[in-house]
Amino acid sequence: MGGKKRPTISQLERRMRLLARKEEARSRRARALKKEEKKPASLLIQVPLETIMKDLKRIRCITPYVVATRYNIKISTAKKLLRELAEKGVIRLVDKNRRVAIYVPAAS
Repeated sequence: MGGKKRPTISQLERRMRLLARKEEARSRRARALKKEEKKPASLLIQVPLETIMKDLKRIRCITPYVVATRYNIKISTAKKLLRELAEKGVIRLVDKNRRVAIYVPAAS
């Protein structure tokens, strides 16, 4: 019998403006994320990459925690750095699980 009351025209207009604003903000955020470039981890640290590579060749077992504590950087940055060095062939991935990756120096 009764049923739900239909919104007035002004309520519909207000709702449409709100949806349009939200969509515009969402697209603006997406454009900003596309413009933002990912910097390599080697640019995020103060110590030169060559000295890190020399030091890592002397360590038997390399983990992100070891690198983060030794060079006073975040663990996430250390993880990125180790992945970068593994791609270059300086170190080699031995074992990896959900939490930690273990590297060793690559055979020269």
